[in-house]
Amino acid sequence: MDGTGPPRGWPSRSSPRNWLESGTHVMTIGPRFADAHELPLEVVDRADAIATDSLPQLDAADQPHLVSGQYDGRLLELAEVLEEPTLGRTAADDVTLFCSVGLAGTEVVLGSRFLEAFA
Repeated sequence: MDGTGPPRGWPSRSSPRNWLESGTHVMTIGPRFADAHELPLEVVDRADAIATDSLPQLDAADQPHLVSGQYDGRLLELAEVLEEPTLGRTAADDVTLFCSVGLAGTEVVLGSRFLEAFA
């Protein structure tokens, strides 16, 4: 994907408001830079809350990150959301986005929290 539009098979360039359902959670796992990313930028714009596993690591990237700069008002560190969940999803219809920077151990912490909550 070249970062210019939705992947093949996705809806056309229409607004994510038309095809991204309210209440959806989106996670990035692939390229996540401003000039090379797996998501249409409109998905980031549509997100009510955006979290990352490490703001310092995101800021230290050697190229601009997908969520750098203009999203500061909605961009949170995952640890903050785990401590205070109301910082993330505030309503059932919020669209949330997690942009991993690949910080080691994130999956272990999330798995542990999941087990604590649902085991």
